Amino acid sequence: MGAFEYTAVDAGGKERKGILEGDTARQVRHLLRERQLLPPPVTDIAERTSLPKSTVSRLLSTLEGLDAVEQDGAGGPYRLGPLVLEM
Repeated sequence: MGAFEYTAVDAGGKERKGILEGDTARQVRHLLRERQLLPPPVTDIAERTSLPKSTVSRLLSTLEGLDAVEQDGAGGPYRLGPLVLEM
């Protein structure tokens, strides 16, 4: 069982950080959803990386095309995709 560090946003929009144990990233993602924790929005990613929001959006779009990330609906949060989860 591995330890996975995460940064997420709760239902109130407050940032949460922590470590969860799980066998796979997919299992940890499921645990985060059970706790109603979501991946940070594009704006937060842009602020953390000091990249323009447009650059972050373009990079995420490219990663989505490679199945490295998935987006929950139009404008929804991004999460790891099948390509990454198979690793």
